[in-house]
Amino acid sequence: MVEDEPTVSQLISDVMSEMGHGVDTLLDSREAFDRLKGSEYDLIICDLRMPHLDGPGLYRELVRRGSPFQHRLLFVTGTP
Repeated sequence: MVEDEPTVSQLISDVMSEMGHGVDTLLDSREAFDRLKGSEYDLIICDLRMPHLDGPGLYRELVRRGSPFQHRLLFVTGTP
């Protein structure tokens, strides 16, 4: 889970955990690249709008790096 709003991140993490899923949370998408190295995740849930590097920017960088995670990305947003 990559979400810059701590309350939203915690809410989604709690719901996913209650459903039996393991969840790692990051508040900054730039940290995601370090976390993804050598890790296995089934899905990355990512906010669309974040400071520094937004969700689409994270996706473009995953594509540029040829990361298999580019196919495991789900965008969410609370902004209308």
